[in-house]
Amino acid sequence: MMLSSRPPLPRAPRPSFRLWAVVFCALAPIALSSPTSGAAGGARFEAPASKTTVPGEEGRQTICTVWRDITVIERQDGPVSEAARLVRGGEVDCGKVRDDTGTALDTAGMALEGRVGPVLLFTAMDPHGAIDFAVVRARDGEVLMQEALIGSPSFASATVGGDGAVTLKYVRARNAPCSLRQDERGCWEKLVADGAIPGAMAKRALPKGACVGSYRKERAPDDDPSIVTWGQVTILAADGSITKSFSETIGCRPLP
Repeated sequence: MMLSSRPPLPRAPRPSFRLWAVVFCALAPIALSSPTSGAAGGARFEAPASKTTVPGEEGRQTICTVWRDITVIERQDGPVSEAARLVRGGEVDCGKVRDDTGTALDTAGMALEGRVGPVLLFTAMDPHGAIDFAVVRARDGEVLMQEALIGSPSFASATVGGDGAVTLKYVRARNAPCSLRQDERGCWEKLVADGAIPGAMAKRALPKGACVGSYRKERAPDDDPSIVTWGQVTILAADGSITKSFSETIGCRPLP
């Protein structure tokens, strides 16, 4: 089941970390390839052996991203996508992919952001406020983690160590059902009570006036629901354990 940080539904500041824990322009397929690692946003992602986009009817398209050991197949229609499919092994004929090819991933509504060693990162295509993302294990398609972030680039960095551990740095975000600008204490306490704020963060208080600047800048009414943000580093160890650490700074901005 895909988790969402949206209250009514489910873009953006940069993190300040202090850490304590470890296209559619032709009728023929378009193929791209690169022998070296590629960059997407602030993260260095592992470049695929090839990436092919096959245009379909009425703006639909099929995208096949191939690495030596796996292929990810995406079907997109504007800002909407079906669940991606994972195929073990070599390249596939992207123009003739069947709907039941490979293993379905729990990534409907998302697009492939990139690969970092043993994991694939997907982010929501049409978010409202906080952007849902999923970390998927490349070898079998298991979803290891689902959260939401905010910012451009999505990830400040995404790296894999010699021990196989993947480290992700990003601005964590949660859409609030209330306005932190209008009721700082009450709305924050509601978020804590609902489990929307991690335990280590919940012990802190929202800095007084945290929302004032962003609400004024975006000319948002005081009663607009808020997005609460903080810098986060998540480490996914090779043994499956996950460690999270948080920056001291808690931010706030109005929900668009």
